[in-house]
Amino acid sequence: MNEVLTASTGIILSQSPGSSLPHFESCSWVVKVDSGYNITFTVEHFQTSRQFDELEIFDGPSRQSPLLISLSGNYSSPLSITSSANKVYLHWSFDHTSSHKGFRIRYSAAYCSIPDPPVNGSVHSLTGTKLGSTLRFSCDRGFNLIGQTTATCTRTPQGIHQWNAPVPLCQVVSCGMPIAPVNGTVIGQHFTLGSRVTFSCNPGFRLANAQPVSTLCQESGRWTTMETRPRCVPVTCPDIGHSAVNHGRWRLIYGMQNKYEAMMMLTCDPGYFYKGQRVIRCQANGTWDYPEPRPSCEIISCGDLGTPPNGNKIGTLTVYGATAIFSCNTGYTLVGSRVRECMSNGLWSGAEVQCLAGHCGTPEPIVNGQIIGENYNYRGSVVYQCNPGFRLIGVSVRICEQDHHWSGKTPVCVPITCGHPGTPANGVTQGTQFNLNDIVRFACNPGYVLQGAIKSHCQPNGQWSNTLPRCKIVNCTDPGHVENGVRQVLPSGPHRYSFQTAVSYNCNPGYYLLGTSTLSCQGDGTWDRSLPKCLLILCDRPSMPPYAQISGDRRTVGSVIRFSCIGQRTIVGNTTRMCQLDSQWSGSLPHCSGDSAGLCGDPGIPVHGIRLGEEFSVGSVVRFSCEPGYILKGSSERTCLANGSWVGIQPECHVVSCGNPGTPRNAMIQFHDGLVFSRSITYSCREGYYSNGLLTRHCTVNGTWTGDMPECTVINCGDPGVPANGIRLGSDFTYGHTVSFQCSPGFTMDADRASTLICTKDRTWNGTKPVCKAIVCGAPPSIPNGQVVGTDFQWGSSISYTCNQGYQLSLPTILTCQGTGNWSGERPQCFPVFCGDPGIPAQGKREDRGFTYLSSVSFSCYLPLILVGSARRYCQYDGTWSGTQPSCIDPSHTSCVDPGTPLFGHQNNSQGYQIGSSVFYSCRKGHLLLGSISRTCLPNLTWSGMQPECIAHHCNQPELPAQADVGAIELPSLGYTLIYTCQAGFYLAGGSEHRTCRADGSWTGKPPLCAPDNRPSGKTVGTVQEPPNTKLPVPSGVFAKNSLWRGSYEYLGKKQPAMLSITAFEPISNRVNGTLMDHSGVQLNLAGTYKKEEAQLLLQVYQIRGPVEIFVNKFKIDNWALDGHVSYMPSSDSFVYQGFVRGKGFGQFGLQRLEGLDPNVENTGYNFASNSSSVAAAILVPFIAMIIAGFALYLYKHRKRPKVPFNGYAGHENTNGRATFENPMYDRNIQPTEIMPNETEFTVSTVCTAV
Repeated sequence: MNEVLTASTGIILSQSPGSSLPHFESCSWVVKVDSGYNITFTVEHFQTSRQFDELEIFDGPSRQSPLLISLSGNYSSPLSITSSANKVYLHWSFDHTSSHKGFRIRYSAAYCSIPDPPVNGSVHSLTGTKLGSTLRFSCDRGFNLIGQTTATCTRTPQGIHQWNAPVPLCQVVSCGMPIAPVNGTVIGQHFTLGSRVTFSCNPGFRLANAQPVSTLCQESGRWTTMETRPRCVPVTCPDIGHSAVNHGRWRLIYGMQNKYEAMMMLTCDPGYFYKGQRVIRCQANGTWDYPEPRPSCEIISCGDLGTPPNGNKIGTLTVYGATAIFSCNTGYTLVGSRVRECMSNGLWSGAEVQCLAGHCGTPEPIVNGQIIGENYNYRGSVVYQCNPGFRLIGVSVRICEQDHHWSGKTPVCVPITCGHPGTPANGVTQGTQFNLNDIVRFACNPGYVLQGAIKSHCQPNGQWSNTLPRCKIVNCTDPGHVENGVRQVLPSGPHRYSFQTAVSYNCNPGYYLLGTSTLSCQGDGTWDRSLPKCLLILCDRPSMPPYAQISGDRRTVGSVIRFSCIGQRTIVGNTTRMCQLDSQWSGSLPHCSGDSAGLCGDPGIPVHGIRLGEEFSVGSVVRFSCEPGYILKGSSERTCLANGSWVGIQPECHVVSCGNPGTPRNAMIQFHDGLVFSRSITYSCREGYYSNGLLTRHCTVNGTWTGDMPECTVINCGDPGVPANGIRLGSDFTYGHTVSFQCSPGFTMDADRASTLICTKDRTWNGTKPVCKAIVCGAPPSIPNGQVVGTDFQWGSSISYTCNQGYQLSLPTILTCQGTGNWSGERPQCFPVFCGDPGIPAQGKREDRGFTYLSSVSFSCYLPLILVGSARRYCQYDGTWSGTQPSCIDPSHTSCVDPGTPLFGHQNNSQGYQIGSSVFYSCRKGHLLLGSISRTCLPNLTWSGMQPECIAHHCNQPELPAQADVGAIELPSLGYTLIYTCQAGFYLAGGSEHRTCRADGSWTGKPPLCAPDNRPSGKTVGTVQEPPNTKLPVPSGVFAKNSLWRGSYEYLGKKQPAMLSITAFEPISNRVNGTLMDHSGVQLNLAGTYKKEEAQLLLQVYQIRGPVEIFVNKFKIDNWALDGHVSYMPSSDSFVYQGFVRGKGFGQFGLQRLEGLDPNVENTGYNFASNSSSVAAAILVPFIAMIIAGFALYLYKHRKRPKVPFNGYAGHENTNGRATFENPMYDRNIQPTEIMPNETEFTVSTVCTAV
């Protein structure tokens, strides 16, 4: 198929070689220009196959037209062909297997053809297509022309007509992306002519004019103008004032007031805390993201203070502003703050109240010591004494003072220490413990020997058993003199042959040295080498020249030999030779002359030599050489001269010498037979040394000794190791030295193995290290009605006893396993619990069989009276009597007797004295009523409450609320104060519990309101949260084995994170055993009995383990305990164990169970299912949220307190710096639960969310 070319100029290319077309293809072109023009073809290059390729150019439109030219092969010079008309046909046939380049042909006509118009444009010819003609380009509407708008037809120097400018481009008109408003965007994807875009605002913003704004792209490339530029302004949320919170206010913490993304935080008034989401944010839709339920400010509760033992507390409210007034029973003294107020920080003001008896109580015990004396009354005294091995720090005598405190501070028993014993000069002291019975060892530096005791132990008197030894420098013995030699001593110490002294030896003339010339004194008092030897220098036997004889047979230094010839022959050369210091003969060997003229004498053959040549005539030449191991000295070639002499010097073969090889350190020469070729030397190591190499060396032909100098290494048996639970004494593991072993306290050495090992010459110890076995005591003695607490019977471990329910120990006893394998301490007894005398009702009698556990008493009345109350009462396990106190009443009476009218008072008995009726009391003016304002006739015909009295006082009588009792107290800090309490069946629903008389006769506070108590347990009244009710259904298995309780306790006003792990639970006796892990690493083992009816648990410590410096200043073992109640917290489906810590410096505690348990299901299997969400909530719920739920984790007092003295029972100090207090009741081998040091702290201002 033909390719038609119509442009006025163009290029024709052949098919490129290597294409996939079949062999011998052809192609053709038709060039057609405007009529009236000829076409000129210029061949720019042409390289083809002459045999297979051919280009034919026809002067016309087809192959039938006349042939202008046929081309094949190669053309290197330019070739031009011109047609006669405006059409030309080209035909190209070729072979694809050819590797030729092909051709390139340019064609042209003498005009410029009209080009194709630009895309989206047009071209217009103004003056035609001839030379000098012009064109004009234009673009369609909406497009801009890029390039030149006109072009002129020109002719190039090569004669080609073409337009002088390329065809331009038509580019669409664009207005570009308009500028978006701040905090807004542009909506639209096209920005060309006719496109429209609109403007919108980002979330949280709106257009200022509230109307959609748009713009249109114009033909000018600009957007249409807008009346006002779009502007995005923040969305505004309603003013938050309409959502005021009682006892709180909103505060801006981020952004602009009421604007988008503004954040407001709820701040509560003092004494109130926030409940719910505290921070709200202005949303994009113009509303606040209020949570449901709405946040609120609730009044803070300080938690129940509890009533001190042997004392009373007035006041039941626990919220902000509430007060509690304390008093002590007769015979007890109040210590602490008499009045405490619930403050805005959730803490009670003042100090914890204690009611101390008329004596000082048991003095604080002393660890590693004992207390002598049992008089704890006023002015009584006790004496502190320390156990053997300890000494007292502090005052030993303490006296019970008037304030019911013991004088002074509790002393401390510290281990007896002897101090550092010192370090001997040129030595070291081994040991880091310097307390009683500790042992230190002394050793000297290398080159010094110990004079004195090798070890010393600390004695009970604080003195070391031995004085500090001295390290004396080692002295070697005189090494002796070497025969035929001299020595020089180079001393290095106070003595002639002290450590590191060197002695050097030199031989007399005529002797040579064998061995090392210098000896050094070693640290073990031996010389590092054996003595060298000075051996006589001897020259070799001289050679005997032929026909000669020698006189003289001595070969020592200075000896002379003489040569003479036999017969008529004469000596040629030296007639004498002398033996020199280098063991060689002086001069050279002579020879005898020949026996006739013209002959030289026989020069001879050197000993150990070889001669070549047996002719001795004039001009004869003889040559000499030596055997291996010998060196030729003299002329190796000699020529016989006419005068009968030989040229040169008569040669001799001297043996090769390897020189003195020396002596290795700690070795000696065992054998040698010379220092020359083929001789050998043998060494041996000193005792206690060995060599891994060869000890024999040979002198070789090249004058060197075989091998290297042997090394004698001291025998080392290696470290024998340290037995588990023991120590090794001795660190020298070389030959002949010993190491000994000792077992740690509580362990004994296996009798089958020796306690001392010796390093032997075969580089092994003469045995193996011993084994230290733990000392284990037998089973401790059992007691009736009790059992042993503790299962670890190893040395140092302690056990205790616990009694069965209804029995109590006769004394708190701890038995400790001693190093002898026996138990120390006194075995206790379990006595029945004593309930005390239950009394006898008036006009009645009692029958009893004792007042101990399981005993019963029965009551009866004398006729005609009848018994009201319990006719039989039983002594219970907790020391209380069952039932109620009985009384005897007249059965004929159906109403109560007149309770009487107080002096200066009135009685309102309008309801009569029937059962259920009440009487009301009031006082005359100038008097105040104290006692029960109203009294009710009970079914047993007795009156409730107490009989009131009217007391004269200047204050006006305040309102008298019904169902209330009134008490009074004169407080130094407040004044005369009335105390109100609601009667049984009523609770304080409002008003003030305490009202104080002002100077003007009025009263502080408001009248109290006692309402019938028909509330569910734990119900909230108003904003006042009642304390947790321990009567909630808490399962008896709440303290199941392996359950975990996490929380904190207060110490010195600061919260300390802690984890309680329950290690044992006995369902029958409800005994609980647990381990409390303190954040400082102290482990407290606790035990107690869970009272299910009261949901109360008292966990007392019986063992403390951990760093000594922590529990010495913090914990004490005599009465430290956790005393608290368990309550259910529905908000997190978990339980809270909270209360007070018994111990000096400690406050409240709160622990939360880390898994859920249905409080309405009695669980005896303790198979608690873990709930991950409740676990996370238990960890992260804030402390104050627990108060809101009604199950307070008590807040802690932030105040300074003195350090707590070190108190506790027996302690054992270990070498690792940790110690234990031991008073065990249960298994102490339970592994403690790990508690992380970064335990989450609960704070009032923090909200944590479960993740």
